[in-house]
Amino acid sequence: MKRLIMTLALAAMAMGCGNADIKEDCTVNGYGAGKCSFSNTGDAEGSKCISIDVFRYEDFQSAGAVTVCSGVVAPMSTKDATFQLVGLDDMCKNDDGKWFDVCGLFVNKTKAQMLADWAEYLAKEEVK
Repeated sequence: MKRLIMTLALAAMAMGCGNADIKEDCTVNGYGAGKCSFSNTGDAEGSKCISIDVFRYEDFQSAGAVTVCSGVVAPMSTKDATFQLVGLDDMCKNDDGKWFDVCGLFVNKTKAQMLADWAEYLAKEEVK
């Protein structure tokens, strides 16, 4: 009986070893179609959810937000997830077609971090 308990305890500890280390890399086009690649460089499977927000620099109005989740990502592998931000093409239009000159893409940032980035953008505009 002692041997069985010891074996079960060791098995439980072995299953708990290792950590997932999941990093995301996200892109979105001017029509709001996006993709995130979630890469796990850890030695255990895991999952991750991130928030993606797009704000117009001019008035800091939201052009869309979405939560994207990886699902289970095996160790040393990558998994892709697609998403759609509705309305991005209308709110972020400009004459040269570069939506990223009008709006900013924020991945997993707090409101304070987004506001700091916005303030930095406005400071650069004043210099121009």
